[in-house]
Amino acid sequence: MKLRIIKIDRNNSTWSKLALLSVLGAVASVVALATPGTGILSNSISRAAIDAFDAESQNGDWHIHLDTNGQSDLITQSITLLPGGSSGWHNHPGPAILSVRAGTLTFYEGNDPDCTPHVFAAGTGLIERGGDVHIARNEGANALSIDVTYIVSRDAPQRVDEPSPGNCPF
Repeated sequence: MKLRIIKIDRNNSTWSKLALLSVLGAVASVVALATPGTGILSNSISRAAIDAFDAESQNGDWHIHLDTNGQSDLITQSITLLPGGSSGWHNHPGPAILSVRAGTLTFYEGNDPDCTPHVFAAGTGLIERGGDVHIARNEGANALSIDVTYIVSRDAPQRVDEPSPGNCPF
C-alpha cells in the first residue's frame, strides 16, 4: 500500500475556496439544527427603545419591581398558531410576558426530562424567563392567538432559534 502525501499551499486559491466551503458547511449545519416554527403567523406591533429604568409599584400585598442596568428594547408582537402549529424550540434573551387571547397554549420546557405539558387557556398567561429553551404548541382544534411583550437589551433579537433538546418525542 502506497501512502500519498499531498502538500497544501495555503496561498493557493483552491485552499481558500475549500476553507470557505468548510466554513459555509459548518454554518449550514448549525442552521439545520434549529427547529423552525410551523403553522405560525406573527405580526410585530411595535419596537421601542427605552432607557435604563427602576420601576416599583405596590398595591396592598401585591408588589412588583422591574429594573434594568442599560438601554432596552420593548417589543410587542401578536402571534397566531394554527391547529397543529408550533413555535419551534427557541429562547428569548430577556423576559417575555405572554397573554393567551384565544385557544389553548401548550408549553414545554427544554430542561424538563419528562416533557411535561403546561396548558394555558384563553384569558391566562405566563412569564418566560430569558434564556430558557422552550416550545409553544397548539395541540387544540382551534387557532391559538397570543400577545407577547419582550424586554431585551438594546438591539438584541427577541428570539433565538435552538435545536431540539431531545427531551420530547416531537
